Amino acid sequence: MEGLLLGALLYSIQVSIKKVLIIRFSSIGDIVLTSPIVRALKEQSEVDLHFLVRKAYAPLLVHNELIHKLWLYDNNEALIKKTLNAANFDLVIDLQKNTRSKSICKALGVKSVTFDKKNIPKWFYVNFKYLKDDIPHIVFRYFDAVESLGVKNDWKGLEFHLDPSIDSPPSLKDKEYYAVALGAAHKTKQIPGSIIKKICESVNKKVVLLGGKNDVSKGDNLAKLLPMATNYAGTMSIQESAKIISEAKCLLTGDTGLMHIAVGLKIPTVTLWGSTVPNLGMYPYYGDDDFPHSNHQVQNLSCQPCSKLGKKKCPKGHFKCMNDHNIDEIVEKIHQFI
Repeated sequence: MEGLLLGALLYSIQVSIKKVLIIRFSSIGDIVLTSPIVRALKEQSEVDLHFLVRKAYAPLLVHNELIHKLWLYDNNEALIKKTLNAANFDLVIDLQKNTRSKSICKALGVKSVTFDKKNIPKWFYVNFKYLKDDIPHIVFRYFDAVESLGVKNDWKGLEFHLDPSIDSPPSLKDKEYYAVALGAAHKTKQIPGSIIKKICESVNKKVVLLGGKNDVSKGDNLAKLLPMATNYAGTMSIQESAKIISEAKCLLTGDTGLMHIAVGLKIPTVTLWGSTVPNLGMYPYYGDDDFPHSNHQVQNLSCQPCSKLGKKKCPKGHFKCMNDHNIDEIVEKIHQFI
């Protein structure tokens, strides 16, 4: 009887909800991590799906045909509230969960659901190194948010939708290479140039360096020291970088947005963890596919993790969480993938 009542309730909810808005303003990885929710909502219901995102990150979503319409946020909160109100949504799924997204949900005046950020256990882990249980992956927590809709995890992992008009650079055509993500939003999640140099020298295969404008000098310096390296940092859009990753043998990366893009493209990842760690719930998520990838973390560091998001510099000054990685183990993994 309970099962019948629950089924009837879920059916009632699904019938009444036809037009849904997902809110996730930023950043690269966090937006890619919403892709299982987008897919499951469209495949398991008949909703008209809309997505509110910052304009700078729209290229991550614009080629996803499951999204009916992208709404671009440009800091004019009054205007976006007015515009969204006129769209008459039945439900808002807040996957940002900050002051701004909460304000938009309130202004729309319709049913909204959100996820558990697990900030309390994260705080205890960062400050006291106590964690009773690993933090559930953020994808699992996103699905908890839509449980009342009867939408379930399909375990297919992340997706990334490439711009079909973009081609690879001519210099990479028909070449075998692996890629390296130089940057990250926070310094303590970036792989130091000295570590990248050691790894690339040991692998001794063609390698492409990727990153943003802030990574140009780091990439240029490495390219001068590594004859097998080509630096594309600062010259490629998000979609162009994704195209390069899609044809790479694997991606060497820190805890970055490019890591999640590689996962969405089903490219093997070799991830070096620094100030953040996998059991904070943002590790590479391939679903139930036993896809080749590896996570590397320096063991027995009493200061790790020092942040849930990353820091501008190592609070201790030694940066052992990156500098003490086992180079041989990392090189061995890359060789397995290429």
